[in-house]
Amino acid sequence: MNKADLHVVYWTEDGKAQARPCFDLTEVLRVSEELRKLRRTGYPITLIASKSEYAESVGQDGVDVTGPDYDWKKRRP
Repeated sequence: MNKADLHVVYWTEDGKAQARPCFDLTEVLRVSEELRKLRRTGYPITLIASKSEYAESVGQDGVDVTGPDYDWKKRRP
């Protein structure tokens, strides 16, 4: 893992946004589980999520160009 890689756990606590940078994915999972345990005990924690950004990623997240055979359809009403 490159030291320039960034991992962050986000959550809301009592309606206020919180964030904690993490060294690696193992720490992300540990912090996320600690937050879930606190939530189960009644702590006002919601919206636990994480995001990772890798220094050697080739491009931006998501799709910016599709080919002529790409046919996406929303399948929910």
